[in-house]
Amino acid sequence: STGRVNTEIVGDTITYSDSLGYATALGNVIIARDSLTAFGQLLEFYTDSMYAELTGSPMAISGADTIRGDKMRLFFQDEVLERVEVHGDAVATSPADTLPDAPRQILTGDQMTLWITDSRLTSALVEGSATATYYVREKTERQGLNVTSGDKLKISFEERRISRIRVEGGTQ
Repeated sequence: STGRVNTEIVGDTITYSDSLGYATALGNVIIARDSLTAFGQLLEFYTDSMYAELTGSPMAISGADTIRGDKMRLFFQDEVLERVEVHGDAVATSPADTLPDAPRQILTGDQMTLWITDSRLTSALVEGSATATYYVREKTERQGLNVTSGDKLKISFEERRISRIRVEGGTQ
């Protein structure tokens, strides 16, 4: 870190090569950064391109939100997380509201790309057997449950809620 954002990486073995601009953490990897904590078995970080890849049952938690899959790629711009790609059995969950024991909204697919702006999820692209299960709310009143599926889901978010969803191929 250059001091703008502090990142702590823990692992059984950590290596770094300044000349290659490459770092790895192997075994019981934990990454703590802002409100994000991620876990996996292997972290590869390319410092020049500000790109990291986490494998070995990777999972990331931010507040009550979680994301997991077979491989997680993180892309940074000026040390700020701007995009996350999850490959293989991608699953993202978040609570439907702030009440205790709230049901969880779920996105699943073969691959998922999440775009982040100012530490907030702004849009998602879910591909391959894509499904979104989400709860409809009008202000604080529960209105129902929607399950949307297709080959590809393009989702926009505002204020932590789905504001638009586009479904392509095999739409249900």
